Amino acid sequence: ILPGLAGRMKASAAAAPVVARIAAAPPAHFSAVAEARMAYGRILARPLDWLRVAGPWIAALWAIPLVLAQTHRPVAPGTVDWPALMLGLLVLVLIIVALPSVAIGWCRLVLQERLPAIAALPDGAAMAVIWRLLIIAPIAGVAENQLAGVGRWIDAQLGAGSIVSGAAVVGWALALAVALFFALQALIAPARAVGDRATTTGVSAAAVRRLGWPYYLGLAAIGLPWIAVEQVLSWLDPMAGAGAGMNAASAALWFGRVAASALFVCALAGYLSQVYRRL
Repeated sequence: ILPGLAGRMKASAAAAPVVARIAAAPPAHFSAVAEARMAYGRILARPLDWLRVAGPWIAALWAIPLVLAQTHRPVAPGTVDWPALMLGLLVLVLIIVALPSVAIGWCRLVLQERLPAIAALPDGAAMAVIWRLLIIAPIAGVAENQLAGVGRWIDAQLGAGSIVSGAAVVGWALALAVALFFALQALIAPARAVGDRATTTGVSAAAVRRLGWPYYLGLAAIGLPWIAVEQVLSWLDPMAGAGAGMNAASAALWFGRVAASALFVCALAGYLSQVYRRL
């Protein structure tokens, strides 16, 4: 641990002149909408490359839960459903590994025109993102539990019949805080994708502060289509449980969620790669 900390302190000291240079630079012209449109346009223009980077992960995330769900058997009331718990854990691990790996793979395509042989497999660059997810996810979970009382207080203030719940308000606020935390460090992903270890968290944060609100507006423009798709799929989800075709409908909705998430991750990676080029 101590050698690792010493290495990080040395990297931070070496990056100090870069941070100072970025901070002293004049504000850059940055069009959030144009950058977001370019990020999505690249995917639409190169669908086969997108499938090469993300396709195997989409197939795995879609097929494995469905296969396990088909073989799952109900348990007696009051009994811990270990297969269901293991299924949830497996899907969570797959998501934590898959999404950063896809993001790093797409960053390499944007910055270096490098395509993976089969799929965007996890490597050292992906681990730079994965370990951050592994740290923040439990912290966010504990924070959500601790803020449950705040949600109940909001419910009491809003009164019965309100269309907004306190839990939703707390959840969105927590999600926004996590998003802002990652937004400051986000340029680490394209930097590590091309082997750049000189771009530290401080360099990333300095570049983000220099771009200002247009940078965050670009992130919002990237995220809005994904949020819209998620809302439509959530609205359709209760309808999937009706009728004899519920299995096929549920499978289609799950595939839609997985594919939309992979599309969003690649668009986000493309956007961050475009920002990284400005350093």
